[in-house]
Amino acid sequence: MASTQLVIPIEEIERGPEFPRVCVVTGSPAQTTIAVTRQWTPIWAYPLMYIGLGLFLGIHGLLGKRRTIHLPASTEVAERRRRLAKASRVSLYLSFASLLAAVTGWPGFFFLFLGLVLASVVLAVLSSRFGPRVKMRRNDLLLSRVHPNFVVNYRALHTRSV
Repeated sequence: MASTQLVIPIEEIERGPEFPRVCVVTGSPAQTTIAVTRQWTPIWAYPLMYIGLGLFLGIHGLLGKRRTIHLPASTEVAERRRRLAKASRVSLYLSFASLLAAVTGWPGFFFLFLGLVLASVVLAVLSSRFGPRVKMRRNDLLLSRVHPNFVVNYRALHTRSV
């Protein structure tokens, strides 16, 4: 499957983007949506991480622009994304439980902890890799790894409405 990019102006995101009922991953008709939340932080705030993480997080929280977009998706895509995210969370919870067991006197559980942390990281990466990549920039939103059929339908929808 060939994938492509789509740039959505910030003005459209402010008023709520109108998407065609085509899945962003498969290009087939969409039955549901997947929520994607992204935040843009001013570029000058990133060097503050080296001064102090708390200072950076404060600036990030105060000055960052946060947006949630609901992208159309087929039921299979939404279900797979949900399953991967849930498996990642469960693995992370189990890793903390095994760390607690290792600290309280069962040293063998430390290796279980390491394995579960690795599993949760792998599952989180797989979850984020499956589906579109959303990058919020200063004046627009970049959707990459989207199906060409979605891009064609999006552009057709917006040239008709203009």
